Amino acid sequence: MAVMKVLVTLTTLAFSKNKKRMVKTTTLTQKIGYIRTSINDGPASLMLKCPEPPCGAAFGPDLIGVLTTRGDYERYKHFLLISYVEGHRKIK
Repeated sequence: MAVMKVLVTLTTLAFSKNKKRMVKTTTLTQKIGYIRTSINDGPASLMLKCPEPPCGAAFGPDLIGVLTTRGDYERYKHFLLISYVEGHRKIK
């Protein structure tokens, strides 16, 4: 059920940016593959955006948690934690 909501949301985002013309959207499987590959590539996955040029919507932690495996999501959360710690080193 949650995956269907995500699919509808992603499709709606893609079409709402291009009301004047139909846009070929990537499938949910392709988007999941894109997210998983980005997570495996490293911390740059913290700034993921929709791969469709007209869309550009950000993929946040909640969406990534729904679309990926538990292991991928844990790795993503690890990158978030490292990013937070490195960004706040001067705080005591």
